[in-house]
Amino acid sequence: MRWVSLVLLKKRWDDRFIPIFLRALEDPDPEVIRVAILALGKATAISAMEKVRKLLYHSSEVVVLTAINSIVELDDRDAARQLQELFAGTANSKIKATIASAFGSIQSPEAISFLEKALNNPDSRVRANAVIALKNRGETMPLSAEIIEKIKSLMNDADHRVRADCIQALWSLGYADNLEDIEKMLVADNEQTRSAGAYLCGKLKLHQMKKHLETLTADRCYSVRKMAALALLGLGESGKAVLERVMGDGSADQQIIAAYAFGLGDDQGAIDKLIAQSRSGSEVAERATSLLLKLAKPARA
Repeated sequence: MRWVSLVLLKKRWDDRFIPIFLRALEDPDPEVIRVAILALGKATAISAMEKVRKLLYHSSEVVVLTAINSIVELDDRDAARQLQELFAGTANSKIKATIASAFGSIQSPEAISFLEKALNNPDSRVRANAVIALKNRGETMPLSAEIIEKIKSLMNDADHRVRADCIQALWSLGYADNLEDIEKMLVADNEQTRSAGAYLCGKLKLHQMKKHLETLTADRCYSVRKMAALALLGLGESGKAVLERVMGDGSADQQIIAAYAFGLGDDQGAIDKLIAQSRSGSEVAERATSLLLKLAKPARA
């Protein structure tokens, strides 16, 4: 009931609710605290920022992760220092990876040097998030040639996600000479690498890879077939034409995955978000993707 009440108050935001949300930050249930933190993102009260800052050291992982994102959104001037201290003091790799992502938005002269060091972190999620954070910084300010070379060196990383994010980052920063690397990913022995390659095709709108993606809709691995179908959907009308053909002429597996993809409808923004979420490999992302596909409207006749 406490959680439901806060959700309703958050939707009907009024500054008079701030004391209620502040009290909720001390609730014993992490999910109640999470909603309260998200709600206080709409407040500019100094008291809200101070209390959220203390939650960086909460025992619940979900509370800490939400607090990190909230501090960035609240534009806390001390965010860079606080998050670097937390990064150094925690052994939780998910928290470290979230902090790396946060430095893609934090306006601090320390951000670039922090992310450059994070490229060498032993955890692959931290490295991948640092690459994308640097991409985000590079879209508004030029990155040094040294950092670009460090990102390029991670193209040989052992982790498929790091390699995929390097390709995505370099492409966005104007170094679009890695089509051959994407092709190699699409035919790799490792199923996660093939899925990451399909993700890149959808993310970067690589229409020239349609034939490869069509082949992957018949892949032996369901997650690869799913990502290939979503990537084709992300290509717009030309990709939909491939899916439509597969629905009529493909194998049973191809027909099913194409029909599911078609059921997502015509919301390009939703399709792009689904592509982004589906490639994370987390249990939550997998459940979210499956649920969206199950709830999708029926394929066209």
